Amino acid sequence: MKPPSLARWFLTRTLTGAARSAIVGDLDEEFASHAVPRLGPRRARRWYWRQAMRSVVDHRLQRPLGWRDRAAHPRVRLRDVLRQEREMVVSDLQHACRLLVRQPGFTVIVVLTLALGFGANIAIFSGANAWLFKPLPVPTRDRLVSLRYQGGGGDFPYHVYQALREHATAFDHLAAYASMPMTLRDEHGMDRVMGQLVSGNYFEALGITAARGRALVPADDQPGVAGSVVLSDRFWKQRFDADPSVIGRAIRVNGLPCTVVGITRPPFFGLRVGESPDLWLPLQLEAQFFPNRSALQTRTTWWLNVAGTVRRGVSRDAATAAAMRALQTEQPDERVFLEPTEHYPRSGLLPTPVVVLQCLALSILLICCVNVTSLLLARSTARQRELALRATLGAGRVRLVRQMLAESGVLVATGCLLGLAVAAPLANAAIRFLPGRRPTVLDVAPDYRVLLFALLLALIATVGVSLAPALRAACTDVLPFLKSTPPSHLRPRGGIRGFRWLLVPAQIALSVLLLVMAGLFVRSLQHLRGLGAHVEPDRVLVADVSPRDAGYTGERLLQFYTDLRSRLAGLPGVINVGLGALSPLGGAIEIGGPLAIEGSAPLDPQIRVHGNRVTPGYFEATGMPVVAGRDFVDADRDGAPLVVTVNQAFVRRFCPTTNPLGRRVRYGNGPPLEIIGVVRDFRFVSLHDEPRPALFYPVAQQPLDRRLTVHLRTIGDAGTLTRSLREQVRALDANVGLTDIRTLAIQFDRGLGEERLVTTVASIFGALALLLAAVGLYGLISYAVARRTAEMGIRAALGATPASIRGLVLRETLVVVALGLGLGVPLAWAGARFARSLLTGIEAGDGTVFITAMIAILGTAVLAAWLPARRAARVDPVVALRAE
Repeated sequence: MKPPSLARWFLTRTLTGAARSAIVGDLDEEFASHAVPRLGPRRARRWYWRQAMRSVVDHRLQRPLGWRDRAAHPRVRLRDVLRQEREMVVSDLQHACRLLVRQPGFTVIVVLTLALGFGANIAIFSGANAWLFKPLPVPTRDRLVSLRYQGGGGDFPYHVYQALREHATAFDHLAAYASMPMTLRDEHGMDRVMGQLVSGNYFEALGITAARGRALVPADDQPGVAGSVVLSDRFWKQRFDADPSVIGRAIRVNGLPCTVVGITRPPFFGLRVGESPDLWLPLQLEAQFFPNRSALQTRTTWWLNVAGTVRRGVSRDAATAAAMRALQTEQPDERVFLEPTEHYPRSGLLPTPVVVLQCLALSILLICCVNVTSLLLARSTARQRELALRATLGAGRVRLVRQMLAESGVLVATGCLLGLAVAAPLANAAIRFLPGRRPTVLDVAPDYRVLLFALLLALIATVGVSLAPALRAACTDVLPFLKSTPPSHLRPRGGIRGFRWLLVPAQIALSVLLLVMAGLFVRSLQHLRGLGAHVEPDRVLVADVSPRDAGYTGERLLQFYTDLRSRLAGLPGVINVGLGALSPLGGAIEIGGPLAIEGSAPLDPQIRVHGNRVTPGYFEATGMPVVAGRDFVDADRDGAPLVVTVNQAFVRRFCPTTNPLGRRVRYGNGPPLEIIGVVRDFRFVSLHDEPRPALFYPVAQQPLDRRLTVHLRTIGDAGTLTRSLREQVRALDANVGLTDIRTLAIQFDRGLGEERLVTTVASIFGALALLLAAVGLYGLISYAVARRTAEMGIRAALGATPASIRGLVLRETLVVVALGLGLGVPLAWAGARFARSLLTGIEAGDGTVFITAMIAILGTAVLAAWLPARRAARVDPVVALRAE
């Protein structure tokens, strides 16, 4: 009876040297003569397997040969084995470092290629980690929750917050906060900042103490108390150059005198990831900011976010029930739930843009690994004589494979460390593209998640790039390469040449994916920008003006706006001037209360429309001309009939078959307003959304905002009038603040920040993929031509023309490219289908983009193959045959 063939094959492939024949022979003899007669066939096979495994372990642990004499020898201690293994690993790594240092050009190219792939992946993951997974830097985050309406948002009226705070006994603290832009004036001048109005127990609820001075306390949040302000560490360093004497200094916020009482600690940025307010003020100051329409005194303004710390020992269900009981006193029809603030306002699911960008970055890393694998294969070909000599001197296959793994590991580790070093700057650069008037602030410093992600990528990349060179090292024939001149036709065993020819098609397939995705995002962004092209945004200058901060109220405020319009209209090159509370793509305000239209059936009370307060000239200045009826005029003021203008979306939804002009509309408990005009649609929130119904009121007939936005339409480039605009405002009143001067084009770009980020990153990845594919294809064809020098010489000697030789090389190149395109087009189609939610105005299978990507790949392939083909056509047959 024969031993188990699989176990015997395992022994012959694992053992080396004299141990192989000795152990295999002894086991076969013992199996046939003793094991089978004593144990039977089935148990004898199991015995053979056990002895084979023990023999392999003994051989690897350098125990004496033979299993029967094991008891007569001292047992090898595990500590000694681990020490020997550690010494071997250190030796392999030292040898790998010496080899790589001797080839600096090769090492630098490989390390930079890998650093490119690692840096892109770690940068994107760092941003996603900072947005989605990093916990808030507050001590009480384990008990901190945010109150949200069931099926709704998280904004509460002030009276509801008071009821919750007084009756919800399951919480240690319930704090309220609201973010809003503010105007800051000090000895450095005037600037627009982001502030938060917070309740007096806000910092106490979060467990936050000040780094300098003190935090706000409940005594600061009382009516009539002088204003106190706490600055963020980032703003303190940027605005005041980290001057410690700023504590106790007086500044003016929205025209009110406030005293700086403290500076927050650096990690703290509030409860909204990415927002990072510049300063915090007591909630009661809101009544002084807006004395005529304070949200503290109204019951219909939903503006406060509420967060609380649950008492220790109280479950979340019990806290929710307590909040519900407190809510019933003010809002009996509403329900609330508690959301862990550690995940607010983030969701547990990765947003689609992050997933798409991470997948594209992984594709770049795969392309980089393919390129590195090709370089290592070419390098291993040149080292076959060295590997054969090492095998002759006693190095087994395992030892050679370990050496290849060590060299690849050193390269990958160096590339990963370099990528980790550049990931944070790359992530910060990408974050600047995110939408918003203010830059998004995220802590992208690496934490354990980022390090684990980088380690996982490094391990996978090490195995991936070292697999083929390790197999080549294990399959190297010793005798042919010990000759002084091995024949040029010699090929390594195992089909490695064929495997290397499969690497480039895979690289081309990934390049097609990246090029198609970049093309789709570019066309989608072009479509979105085209939606606002009729406005000619480069010709519109926009700036925020705040006369109320300088003490203007009532008729004086209205007269200031009238005088400002007159002055700006007289500037050279100005066509139209208009002021409005909102600007295109600058945000929107929803009007509360039920809508009623004269002569129409009652409407759903839940219907919300956008509202805006504007001056005459606003519609022409912003590119929303009046298409029916008339514009506002200076006569539309107090004492005149109350009027309103609507947009086309309002007409389509509420008056689709009737003429809206002359009809009256009422919102909430307000007076009826006569519709006098219809203006062209435009989007105030996002170009992705369809235009919403909107009402436009004349500023002179409605309560004035404390800030309006100036719009100047000019003949040429609007940016040239920035200085003139400042001079005119200063001449009218030097105390009036003018902030955030920009063109409408810049404002549009702010609204398209996410789209610009995805498009820019995808375009960079596409260009890199094309470049790497060209390099990989060039290296493969050059390698093939160099190895076929004798063949090319023979062809030339037999009468082949240079053109036919070039054609041969190009045809083989096109075969590789065709295989890559055949794999890449379905892959790109699947990727486009996955990312179709990010596309606007374009189909995921857009034929123009796919054809353009394939043409780009073909053109790049021809250019990459032309030089090797030209070199092959110039081979001298005499020289080639003499070398052979």
